[in-house]
Amino acid sequence: MELVIEPDIYTPNIDEHGNYVDKTYMLNKTEGIRCLCSRKEKIYKFSQHMKTKCHQSWLKTINLNRSNYFMENMDLKNTVATQKIIIAKMEKDLNCLSHQLAKESPAPPKMVDNLLDFDFD
Repeated sequence: MELVIEPDIYTPNIDEHGNYVDKTYMLNKTEGIRCLCSRKEKIYKFSQHMKTKCHQSWLKTINLNRSNYFMENMDLKNTVATQKIIIAKMEKDLNCLSHQLAKESPAPPKMVDNLLDFDFD
């Protein structure tokens, strides 16, 4: 059995002006890199890939839409915070209901170790 390794997903760096720019230290990764501008699963010669029109166009597009990404990130943070509150409330309600059910049941349910011995009363 061979260990399956997921390729790294390429994310560009941000320069001092806030623009997305290509990273150069990922150029020679032997496992391959998955770039979001490409449909290929793994790209092995990433230095050549960064020069393609497809990649350059993708980089230009994310630079033009970076304010949209900021707003999307803020919306997602808000969604996660709201979901954490909902999950905590549901866990609290579930615990209360479990304690209430445990108090109301006269005897603990009979545990069955072997389904062949299970009695269908």
